[in-house]
Amino acid sequence: MFEVTKPFTECYAPPKQYESLIPSGKFYGFFETIEEDGLYLGENVSFCIRARQVGLSIWALIDQTVVHYGASEVSGQYLQSMRLNGKVA
Repeated sequence: MFEVTKPFTECYAPPKQYESLIPSGKFYGFFETIEEDGLYLGENVSFCIRARQVGLSIWALIDQTVVHYGASEVSGQYLQSMRLNGKVA
């Protein structure tokens, strides 16, 4: 087991608002954030790292606008970001 994948094996009490939806009471931290070499990795990247470490493939929709809802709303296209950063033409 890789240290970074430990949240796959850790079980937490489900948040109060979801208790009735999780009768087993087992709530796993698949999206727990990872800190690597002093760098904070967000929930999505942390999940993808864990998934790849156990042999899953990750597919990304990079040419469409994707919106993340949370404390603040963030939207964008990954392909556009890659172009702005000079990673693709």
